Amino acid sequence: MKDSVQDTPAELGDWPWQIYIEIGNTICGGTLIEANWILTAASCLHGNVTFEAYAGIVNRFDWSRKKLQVNQTILHPDYDDDTKSHDIALIQLRKPVKLSFLIRKACLPDPAKENRLLTVGAAVVTGWGHNGVVEANETGSNLIPERYLQELTLQLRRRDECETSLVGNDEEDWFDETMTCAGYLGREVGPCSGDSGGPLVKYAKRGDTRRWTVIGVTSWTIGCALQNELDFFANVPHFVPWINENINPEAARLRRNT
Repeated sequence: MKDSVQDTPAELGDWPWQIYIEIGNTICGGTLIEANWILTAASCLHGNVTFEAYAGIVNRFDWSRKKLQVNQTILHPDYDDDTKSHDIALIQLRKPVKLSFLIRKACLPDPAKENRLLTVGAAVVTGWGHNGVVEANETGSNLIPERYLQELTLQLRRRDECETSLVGNDEEDWFDETMTCAGYLGREVGPCSGDSGGPLVKYAKRGDTRRWTVIGVTSWTIGCALQNELDFFANVPHFVPWINENINPEAARLRRNT
């Protein structure tokens, strides 16, 4: 995560649905959406990678962290590794995690409210992605991920703003209905390498109450926190039917038949 104005570390319990994923020498994030299901990006798991996942931490080197036991991974069948279309995936755990102050679920959004959820107000992105600090070593240099979970508030953007921001870039044809975008123009702020797969959450109304709702999965950016570039996320409201089909197929079947 990079913010030239304010770099904000999270406290334990602030974002209890945040999952830390280690994939060899790289990292990603995820969101706990059920006690035994994690939402993340297909780009993190593409290629049958071996990974480890952890919950309930802000310090990724926490000596007491406990590895989650994975049962299976499900990548969206239409994921395109070139354009990052349908960049969403699920991780099923072998057994549910014990929910607590440090480990809680984020709510899934109401697909019927997709436009308002994605284009009005602001949302918070979290992750351990690098902040631009480079560490030199014998083989060259590496961008170093943050030790502590970082949080950053981003302005949500209309779809036409997302499209316009890409005009003239090689990626201008990438944006489709499976994506949304957020960020600021004119500020060096946004997610970076290592933040992929993590949540974009909004404190949104659901029924008579407001709850933290995952509306995006960090997917891709042009560069890292460049002044005139926005940040792109998988459009979670768009994928709620697919998510439900996989995490609770019987309930999804009953809904289709009513």
